[in-house]
Amino acid sequence: MPLAIQLAVYRMLEGSTVATYESTQTRFFSHGRTETTRSLSQDSARFCKLMTLQRQDHQVQADEITQERQDTLRTAMQRQQEYRQMASRGHGVADTVLGYK
Repeated sequence: MPLAIQLAVYRMLEGSTVATYESTQTRFFSHGRTETTRSLSQDSARFCKLMTLQRQDHQVQADEITQERQDTLRTAMQRQQEYRQMASRGHGVADTVLGYK
């Protein structure tokens, strides 16, 4: 879902990315809390850019473009899943850093 939000905002802002927030439950801990999952990454930004890119090169086949977009989507989703798993184990960054304020 965060990738869909990022893509929609990227289109609305005509090429600008914004951080999206997702809460992740840390159920492995007693009295589990939530951790912040920030899903903006270089991979998700690349996905947004590729999805909005208009190919002018007529030699590039539509199948190649579709495959590249699918591969980029899979990579971005995998990166988000890895970060979400880290956050659920208490290894997220955002809440810890904000606690130092």
